[in-house]
Amino acid sequence: MACRFRKRVRNNGINGLANGFALWNSGFSQNQTPLQIGVKGRPKSTPVQSVFMSEAILEFLDAKGGVGLLVALYDDERTYSDILEDIDASSSTLSERLGDAEEAGLIDSKKGHRHGHRTDFYKTTELGYKIATRLAQEGVVKNYRSMMTLKEQVEDGTETVKEAIAEGDIDIRGYADPRKSGRERYEEIREAADPLEELPAGMLEKESDQDDNVEEREEDEDKQAQERTLDAWEVAEEQSSSADSEDNESG
Repeated sequence: MACRFRKRVRNNGINGLANGFALWNSGFSQNQTPLQIGVKGRPKSTPVQSVFMSEAILEFLDAKGGVGLLVALYDDERTYSDILEDIDASSSTLSERLGDAEEAGLIDSKKGHRHGHRTDFYKTTELGYKIATRLAQEGVVKNYRSMMTLKEQVEDGTETVKEAIAEGDIDIRGYADPRKSGRERYEEIREAADPLEELPAGMLEKESDQDDNVEEREEDEDKQAQERTLDAWEVAEEQSSSADSEDNESG
């Protein structure tokens, strides 16, 4: 009796598992098998998983430093410091992209030693290398590295100019603060200039002309005001004289 009961329970359990698996599997179409076994026994992603992976990879490539990270790891594994030197991104941005790339299955990391110190080495996975290879085929790898070289040259050239200004190698005398009046700028230039050197041609004449124009305008306005005052006095005197004449005649 006990044996028959245990056998019945075992059969019901097996049938229940089978029915449950069949019900779960029925939710997929013929082209959407729930699980496929790939090379070396590794499970392949389902179509649903592929959609999520595609979205994650697209977001990664759109994010700042994403493409640069794959370009930096295209040839060989690199450390964090190596990658940071070769991409157009800050340290915090690189840390975010490394995390995003690992979640998307594009890179792996392993511990290693360099210069006697233990550090992380990053390299592309098969999927990451596949995408990086396509980037190389489209010229992205070459152009990105050229862009970084040009960026470095721009930064170096800018620093050279800044140093030249700070050390006085670029003569900026004769160019005063434009926010000040013409006379103030002229006086500043005269004080800063070498007495043996001449001021820029036309500087004095230009500033003097501007000041003369202002003075002439002010003189014209004063003259017009005086003329209006005199006219008013003349009118008042005429009216007063007329009134006196009328009073005399009536008297």
